[in-house]
Amino acid sequence: MSAVVLRCPNCGTTRAAPGECEACHEAEVRYYCPNHAPGRWLDGPACGACGARFGVEPPRPAPRPTPSPAPPRPAPPRPERTRPPRPAPAASRTEPPPPRAARPEDLLDELLRGARGGSSGGAPAGWPPDASAPSPPGRAGGWLPPRRERGARRGGPSVVGCLVRLVVVLVLLAVLAVAALVALAGGSLRTWVIDFGQSTGVVEGVPAQTERGIAAYEAGDYTTAERELREAAQAYPRSGLALVYLARLEERAGDDQQARDLLHEAVAREPTSALAHRTLADHYYTAARRRSAAESPEAARPELLRAREHYEHALAAAPGDQLARGYHECVLALLGDEAAAAASRPDCAPVEAR
Repeated sequence: MSAVVLRCPNCGTTRAAPGECEACHEAEVRYYCPNHAPGRWLDGPACGACGARFGVEPPRPAPRPTPSPAPPRPAPPRPERTRPPRPAPAASRTEPPPPRAARPEDLLDELLRGARGGSSGGAPAGWPPDASAPSPPGRAGGWLPPRRERGARRGGPSVVGCLVRLVVVLVLLAVLAVAALVALAGGSLRTWVIDFGQSTGVVEGVPAQTERGIAAYEAGDYTTAERELREAAQAYPRSGLALVYLARLEERAGDDQQARDLLHEAVAREPTSALAHRTLADHYYTAARRRSAAESPEAARPELLRAREHYEHALAAAPGDQLARGYHECVLALLGDEAAAAASRPDCAPVEAR
């Protein structure tokens, strides 16, 4: 039994003195008797049902004395054992126990073992078992065929070996596929490899299609030259030679801006090409002479500066190019650098179309 306590009806917090709940500040604490299920709210400090009072703890009952354990009973005396007399040994030999019947699967296992071991045909030695033979240790109850020894297990193929074989097979298939494509195309393998290397920029040299376009250009067949050179410019994106001759075709047609764009693309493809730089410098030099005659020498200065730049690149790539060196001196003379211009320069006329 417990004493009556003061509890908040709102949050259930107990308090030592009457008044407002200090936990929630929502209600006044009331008397509450916890000795009932459920507890009972009281109007006063005493519970009329169980007699509990506020602040008065009921006396606790005295603990019950634990009884002392009973003393153990004495064990009764053990009777003396008398060994029975041993029977006298029999004069005759005792008969052995009857042999256990052999199982069919044991017989089959023994026959297979004898066949693998190279024994002669028929039943294995010792079969059927001799009834008078003692049983082997650990095999009570009769004769059993000996256990077959298991051989070492052979390992399967490794994963690495399978992957190597797969890669070799794929490479062979790829080589065969390339050879079949070359055979269907009608060309030799060497020609195809060179053409592929030139298209990717790995193999240097002039592609055969570009050579056909240049030959048509020099022969005056400009229609064939333009067709071959445009196809070569698309098929060999790292070669700028076809663009140089396409720019010359545009100059002949009077489209200077298209010719300039093609020459810039040729220089971007082959930054070390002396021909591409010299042709672009010739283009700027000719444009500067035309602007100087139409407007003023000062108006042609930007084109002269660009011409000087590309002539210097051409001479760096091909120092023995006398034509580029002569026009470079002409540009220096027009820019007012007479000391740098040598006496070996040409008449400084506009560069003729080639």
